[in-house]
Amino acid sequence: MEKSKRKVPYEIGVENVLEIPGYPIGSDITVLNVIYIKPYKDDEGNWYDDYITIIFKDNVSKEKHHHIIYQPKFTFFKLKKEYGKLDHNLFFIEKDKVDPITCRYKDILKSIAILTGQEEYFYNNIRNGNPKENDKLHTIPDIFASDTDIEDYYRSLFARSYTNNIFKINKAYLDIEVDGSYSLSEFPEPGEVPINAVAYYNKQNNTVYQFLLNDPKNKNIKQYRASYKNPAQIEKLKEFIISAVGGHKNIKKFGLEDIQYKLIFFDDEILLIKNLFDIINITSPDMLMVWNNAFDFNYIINRIKELGENPLNIICDKRIEEKFLKFYIDQKHKNDFEERGDYVKVSSYTVWIDQMINFASRRKGRAKYPSFRLNAIGYDVAKVNKLDYSHITTNLTMLPYLDYEVFSFYNIMDVMVQNCIESITNDCEYIFAKSLANNVRFAKVHRQSIYLSNRFSREFYEDGYIIGNNKNRWNEKPSDKFPGAMVGDPLHNSTKVMVQINGNPTLIADNMVDFDYTALYPSAIRENNIAPNTQIGKINIEEKVSRVEHQDMYSSTDEVIKYSRGGEFLEDKISCTSFEFYQKWFWLADVPEMISDMKEFYKNSIYHGRPIDWKGNEAVYFIFCDALDAVTFNEDGYGSKYTQAVKFDNTLSLEYKNQIQENIRKEAIL
Repeated sequence: MEKSKRKVPYEIGVENVLEIPGYPIGSDITVLNVIYIKPYKDDEGNWYDDYITIIFKDNVSKEKHHHIIYQPKFTFFKLKKEYGKLDHNLFFIEKDKVDPITCRYKDILKSIAILTGQEEYFYNNIRNGNPKENDKLHTIPDIFASDTDIEDYYRSLFARSYTNNIFKINKAYLDIEVDGSYSLSEFPEPGEVPINAVAYYNKQNNTVYQFLLNDPKNKNIKQYRASYKNPAQIEKLKEFIISAVGGHKNIKKFGLEDIQYKLIFFDDEILLIKNLFDIINITSPDMLMVWNNAFDFNYIINRIKELGENPLNIICDKRIEEKFLKFYIDQKHKNDFEERGDYVKVSSYTVWIDQMINFASRRKGRAKYPSFRLNAIGYDVAKVNKLDYSHITTNLTMLPYLDYEVFSFYNIMDVMVQNCIESITNDCEYIFAKSLANNVRFAKVHRQSIYLSNRFSREFYEDGYIIGNNKNRWNEKPSDKFPGAMVGDPLHNSTKVMVQINGNPTLIADNMVDFDYTALYPSAIRENNIAPNTQIGKINIEEKVSRVEHQDMYSSTDEVIKYSRGGEFLEDKISCTSFEFYQKWFWLADVPEMISDMKEFYKNSIYHGRPIDWKGNEAVYFIFCDALDAVTFNEDGYGSKYTQAVKFDNTLSLEYKNQIQENIRKEAIL
């Protein structure tokens, strides 16, 4: 180990390996969830170590288990001394050029500081109350693979040690209703009023559990509860569901055959909530979907607190010895569901999924949905709606007091709609497969910069390389932006193709063809080998060269975006219109000028190898240029037909012309 003024917190040359007790490396198990808990201080001022909990499934026994690692370790890499120091960050590096450095995860930045001689910088930031500034230690060029999220890192360790095969997910759905009649305002605050109904549908045992709260002031509940003494009431509920989803054919389509319904009534609300989580933890679905967790799960947590209980004691699975619960709501993207990053960390064998955010995020970049409400998406995707109670009231708060049966059916129908959406989209299978393929946590499975970085890391490691750190992640965002694509002004389009109304052209055209490209950017990246390590610089053209610059054609009007002359130069170069490019940027001849020069050259000079036919007429047939093709030149209309190489002659035989053209095609430099 290297010497330091302080105790060295790392080991050099040792790489961290994950091996779960009872499961030797190579065992057939798959990770379901990884949750890291930072060091924390309790209400009495006691500090507790950090730990990481791994939830996994045994693919042989089909049972789920957990493994807790206290003071989890992390391996990053440092350039070996014999290679000196790097003056810039690399995209990746050969594994034999770096040393693995293993330390406690919480000591990564301290370890980097010691290894790179930045201890004073490290401790000054702490003393000055600015510890986040130490994150910039990740940008030191000699350090590699230190900025990976620890949950993703342990997913990658798991994938290296075990089969990590995809398994069939057991799903469940949940929806709650609250009694707004007790609220002091139109919309109850989280936890303010009683939870009066919860529907929980577990697909594995094909059972809908409904938890209903007895309210002494609602006389309809007693009558509704008594109705279930008659088996006909359950049949009525079943027939309602069959009708609501579109008949028996759709019941089969959506996997809703032979559902069992269990309605449970409670006089005590906290007992209702406790029984709900007991059943969730006993049935233990792999993924539990809620449409808008920011309301339902958040409300449950706050309601438990309002009732004087600790959510940890009710929500957490008792099989897991460490109790933890954290629900993060992404306020920054509160109304931008495609970008929302909400997540739940809870000691449970079940992963809580916000079905709405997951649905929106997966479809980011497509035509935007006008609404992400459950009813709108249910109809758009599965042609299934929530229960419409508008014939009774327009206020959901009043529904249980006017028709409790409809209220109960309404609550159950919500989880049915959730199921119908998922049975069509299979969004959970998508995120599960993506999380395994890219070693990425569920909250970031749709975030391209995260999962691609993890995928790079995985594949580089398998090929003997170590990925570099993301320098831009820790730097301030630049004020200047790149210009967008050049966009033609539609007002310049020819009116000949436009539909006319009363002799006036419109911006509508019949038989219009839109030339678009599938996966244009990925194709261009692959074709041109574009990557951080293949970029050698940027073309800067300070002064105006071309007579024509298209500063006004860029799509963005943002004032901080600067016109890039070098960018337009490259765009023109790769367009493969050589005459246009060289004429525009190097002021060389355009096509008419070149043809005129060629005619003049061969007309006035007889000593430059120009061939003469048997009649003494001139014939030009080999003219080479960078990226030029051959065409037939018509002297009477040379401006209307050309590409890049030229042949003109009106006296040669057709057979001889064809032979010349074939030779040009074979020998021209393209």
